[in-house]
Amino acid sequence: MENRALISVIVPNYNHSQFLKERIESILNQTYQNLEIILLDDCSNDDSHKILKEYSSHEKVSHMLINPVNSGSPFKQWVKGIKLAKGEFVWIAESDDSASSFFIERLITKFHQGVDMVFSPASLINRKGEVIKKPRFFEQYTEVEGKIFIHDHLIGKNDIVTGSSVIFRKEVVLDQLEMLSNFRYSGDLYLWISILSRSNVNILSSSEIFYRIHDHNQTAKNDFSTQMTKINEAYKIIEFLLKRDYKYNQVKAVAIFKIRKLFRSKHNYLKIPRYFVENRSLYKWKLGFSSLMKRD
Repeated sequence: MENRALISVIVPNYNHSQFLKERIESILNQTYQNLEIILLDDCSNDDSHKILKEYSSHEKVSHMLINPVNSGSPFKQWVKGIKLAKGEFVWIAESDDSASSFFIERLITKFHQGVDMVFSPASLINRKGEVIKKPRFFEQYTEVEGKIFIHDHLIGKNDIVTGSSVIFRKEVVLDQLEMLSNFRYSGDLYLWISILSRSNVNILSSSEIFYRIHDHNQTAKNDFSTQMTKINEAYKIIEFLLKRDYKYNQVKAVAIFKIRKLFRSKHNYLKIPRYFVENRSLYKWKLGFSSLMKRD
């Protein structure tokens, strides 16, 4: 039990001014108070800057940084925050989510040698903060072998619906930051897999986090270029898993899950050959996937 450790709370924000004050207050109201808060804004064009400046001089806020130009990826903000973090543990507190006042206290007590990540199932809330769906609880689990959790809850699906659900040990991700910054859509999945490929995970039997469903986070591009970017990211995850000696039949699930939507559209299907010609760096993905799907 490491309940006196410093927790670095990273709040990456982009155009969430309507939820930002509630989010920051939910951090300041934590019963566990040995924490620093790192406020990061990715060039928002709403009132976020005004709200962030209100908290910039708070004793718990160690950094408040506003990007002059949008970075193009939320995970570049994660990486920036992790590099600034002074704590032994990191919590990525997404700016549109919220948490119970016991979130840190209940998660931090679950860390010990061999556990580098602790996870709380998330309740879904609406714009007003009303619970609209309770999470699937993992009552049969407390501590789970990392590779089992990857297989049962991350490959082919992602049962960690928000990065806000997790606290992790900072030192175990430092060698993954360069790769993480290259992701646009699936960086959270990559990070959880990279941690759990060499560590166990502890799971709370209670929900201490609230994942907000609203128009902004439910409106996602579904064009061909976006889908191909997601597939390319899936291939990066596949490569990582194969380097960790995962079996081919397990890794297939990742590939199938990520390309399923793309092949539903005949319009997208016809674009694929030209896309690989124009993006030769991805040609290895085509070859690698074909080889992967032929294996038993």
